[in-house]
Amino acid sequence: MPDAIWALSVALNILEAKKDVISGNVELSDGNKYELTQQGRARLNEVLIEAMSRKREIPIAETPWWAPFIPEIKELLKTLISLVEWYPKAIGEGKRIVSRNFLLLIGGIVLSVFFLTLVGKVSGESFIFVVGVLLGYIFAFLQRFLGILVET
Repeated sequence: MPDAIWALSVALNILEAKKDVISGNVELSDGNKYELTQQGRARLNEVLIEAMSRKREIPIAETPWWAPFIPEIKELLKTLISLVEWYPKAIGEGKRIVSRNFLLLIGGIVLSVFFLTLVGKVSGESFIFVVGVLLGYIFAFLQRFLGILVET
């Protein structure tokens, strides 16, 4: 009935304007019949007023208060996921660079002392001392990763 209010009001207006010319019965979609007399038109008018005054119930899905923020939340989650994926890669890459540079430095020191020992500027004992110091430094540096010593 709420969908037919407009058509019913136009029909009722025409019936009131041409009440002397139009006669017969009006049957609504709900099966009710109204005779086009003064009493029938009054009853039809009451039905129309009742239909117009009734609260129209449209099933509206209630949206939560945060629904307008869904695109921003999705964008934030994408950013957080990319950071979660990026951070371990960046840390791993940084550690790899530091380890490579550290190895190059140690290798450079050993090669330079080896060259000086080969030329005769440094004795063999000094070469062994430098290699021992560097190995001790490496083990001291890596002891927390290797689990050699447990600190209390």
